[in-house]
Amino acid sequence: MDVGMETPPWPVLSQEAVSKLASGVHSTFVRWTALQLAVENEWGGRSSSQKAAQLENDVLGWFVHSKARRNTDELEELLDVAMIEQFNVQTEDDSLQEVSEQLFFLHEECSQGNYETVHSLAAALSQNKPASAKSVKAPNENGEESDSDDDSMDGEGQDMPSSSGQQDMGMELESSSAQGRKATRQEEKASTLTEEEMADGWQEAPTRSKRRGGKRT
Repeated sequence: MDVGMETPPWPVLSQEAVSKLASGVHSTFVRWTALQLAVENEWGGRSSSQKAAQLENDVLGWFVHSKARRNTDELEELLDVAMIEQFNVQTEDDSLQEVSEQLFFLHEECSQGNYETVHSLAAALSQNKPASAKSVKAPNENGEESDSDDDSMDGEGQDMPSSSGQQDMGMELESSSAQGRKATRQEEKASTLTEEEMADGWQEAPTRSKRRGGKRT
């Protein structure tokens, strides 16, 4: 058997390299639009953020604890299954392949003690550079797929205030204000009568003519 044709062993990372790779995995996932849309819209439920964090740990462990040599196709399949099962999202672009290749490149550099790309990704992340939108299909209420560029961004379990509720509140405030103004006007009208006239049964009529009895017939 030709020794020169043997597959090189899977590299074992140092503690520092593992830490740097973890940073690179996080930066890559934060810039992955499909995953971030799933988290922001809670397509995986209220625990979408925790699921994304767990996926980071799973991928890091996949690299660190592997004994046999891995390839990008295996990682791409792992990510695809996670997106479908955890977030119910079917990606329709090349992001799975791009992310897998990026992570393998980071792993290769970290295994050589080269952290240049890791630092570059972290610097770009600190500047909050948004990733460009990608084509993603998400389930709607009927179980059908809908485009991620839909105007509706409501997450699961979010209570949005209704316009009717706001209008009702505005009507209540307006009614209270009107009642206060009416009471003030009535007090002003009552103040035009003397105490003797009020004791004698006089009341202020709408036409400001004085009548006995307090009622109009």
